[in-house]
Amino acid sequence: MASMNGLTRLLAVAVTAGLAVAGAGSAGATTPPHGKPVIEAAPAHPPKMALVKDSNGTRCTLPTTSNASPSGSSDAPLLWVRAHPTGLVAVWIPGLNATGKHCAARRTTDGAALAQRVAVAIRHTKAFPSEPLPCPYDDNTQVRLYFTYDHGGDEYADVSLAGCRPISAPARASRWSDTAVEKPLHDAAPAAWRSYLAT
Repeated sequence: MASMNGLTRLLAVAVTAGLAVAGAGSAGATTPPHGKPVIEAAPAHPPKMALVKDSNGTRCTLPTTSNASPSGSSDAPLLWVRAHPTGLVAVWIPGLNATGKHCAARRTTDGAALAQRVAVAIRHTKAFPSEPLPCPYDDNTQVRLYFTYDHGGDEYADVSLAGCRPISAPARASRWSDTAVEKPLHDAAPAAWRSYLAT
């Protein structure tokens, strides 16, 4: 009986190892290599929002289309930022349902400690799935991040705070936001955005 238990344990270990290898292989096959960071200068002021009436009611929107759109192709290089920024400029965009004085973007700045924590967290997030997902309602609430460095331009990533929460940038495959990205942003966020972020 003792040898049978040993054999059972050995088979269990072999099966587990095989599954782990298979899982790692499939994950590697679907994850594109990371690309160069997207360089985009941090704005000196937040964009102006507008309350627009349409058939669905009054919506809080940006008058211009955001540059932060995922590539939509898993062949695009994965979003990437360098690991040692010296600062972080964040532009907080309210959702469609923000009304009155709440329909206004905000701009915040933070130092190297927070910037590095968020940058490293983004670098470790998973690639956004290429298959369709059943996502919660996305009201377009987001934070646009501009990582600053001693050398080179500002590096850009847009973190969606609703729906399936992709992290995107132009011409880059998106990543999937998680608590490691959101927790450090929570305390830096203006009050109206904190309920969207993990604590």
